[in-house]
Amino acid sequence: MTAADDDDIESFREQHDRSRKEQRSIVGSEAPAKLSVHGLNHGIALYNRRANGGAFGDFQMITPPLTIREGELGELLLLLERSLSDLQAEIERDGFARF
Repeated sequence: MTAADDDDIESFREQHDRSRKEQRSIVGSEAPAKLSVHGLNHGIALYNRRANGGAFGDFQMITPPLTIREGELGELLLLLERSLSDLQAEIERDGFARF
């Protein structure tokens, strides 16, 4: 392998890393908040949090009451599924990413 090959590989890695960071910043910065909005549209409250400034990603919390019944849990999961489907459709429509 030559020094030019090493430079080409490094250049490719830098472009790939930059592209991933740009995509992550578009989707990563907006997706959790948008999921919370879609959840509210379906009648559930979702809480999003960014771990360590986004270095470890984001997480969503859904906090049903401790007294939730099995049927209510099924309804909650259905509403969560609808919220996720709406977010996926929005991201695909707006061209941010393909799931």
